[in-house]
Amino acid sequence: MKISILIIIILLSSLFMPVFGQTSSDAGRYPIKYKYAIGAGAGFTTGYGLSFKFTPNKFGIQTTFGSITYYESSKWNLGLTFLWSLLDSEYAILYLYQGNNYRYYYKSDYRGVISNKEINFGVGMGVEAIVLKRIGLNVMYGYGFYDNFDRSFLTGELGIYYKF
Repeated sequence: MKISILIIIILLSSLFMPVFGQTSSDAGRYPIKYKYAIGAGAGFTTGYGLSFKFTPNKFGIQTTFGSITYYESSKWNLGLTFLWSLLDSEYAILYLYQGNNYRYYYKSDYRGVISNKEINFGVGMGVEAIVLKRIGLNVMYGYGFYDNFDRSFLTGELGIYYKF
């Protein structure tokens, strides 16, 4: 009885598995994998601001830079993230990431100058959904260490990129 249930489950699950074959009609179906991407990113461990990605193969790198200035205060941010692609399809990419973010805060007022430097570090998993042929939406989640490893909790990162 258990063997027949197992066989039925295997047969039913095989109905939902796609079959990939190499034929001449598939040659132009899948898009070219783009090595470069530029866009905007926002994350606690990957940084916020203008972002550039370079992924020549399943390993890639992402840099992020941003600055916010108002009145007598400034916040500077520099992120460096390492990417490792696990699954790559026509519509999505599943990957692991390791993010590093350096933040510098500077404020000047009548009480004096206040400055603060902190490093955030995170690891996790991400998905890039291919929205259009050259537009990708990244969503990352993982675990982060903040304020020079003083605090740690879950983290989330977002990004939108134009690939070329």
